[in-house]
Amino acid sequence: MESKTIHSLFRLSIALKFANGALEIIAAILLLSISPQFINKLVTIFLTPELVEEPNDFIANALLHGIQSLSSGVKTFLIIYLLIHGIVKIGLVISLWKQKLWAYPLAAVFLGLFTVYQTYLAINLHSLFQLILTVIDILILILLKFEYNRITKSLRTKKKRVSLNK
Repeated sequence: MESKTIHSLFRLSIALKFANGALEIIAAILLLSISPQFINKLVTIFLTPELVEEPNDFIANALLHGIQSLSSGVKTFLIIYLLIHGIVKIGLVISLWKQKLWAYPLAAVFLGLFTVYQTYLAINLHSLFQLILTVIDILILILLKFEYNRITKSLRTKKKRVSLNK
């Protein structure tokens, strides 16, 4: 693939990661401010028509069951997870936009750790959604490597030019 195309894909992927991080922070704040009972009531209102029409709808039943079993401990875990995940993503994306070299390996470590966790969730929850997120994150890791190589090569070239001009 051409370097400009890879660079454009990388910029798009980190822009999406930024948006995802912002949405995670918003979701954490919403979870913090509403009760599990309200969430349960809201989901029930939205899912009831679907379940009346198709009582065996797998996704609607799974979502309803998941929301009904939402304990305060699980809610707290979700809030903390979403906040940390969102803040780390946004911080790393901003650093990557600024092409801070230290951010590339750090982003690879964090993205790698989250990818391992998503893989665990995909396997244990049999979640196609988690599997798709994992594949996307692996692709972003590959783009991250190409982008890091591109930037370090560019810096080496600049250093050579500077040393030759001295």
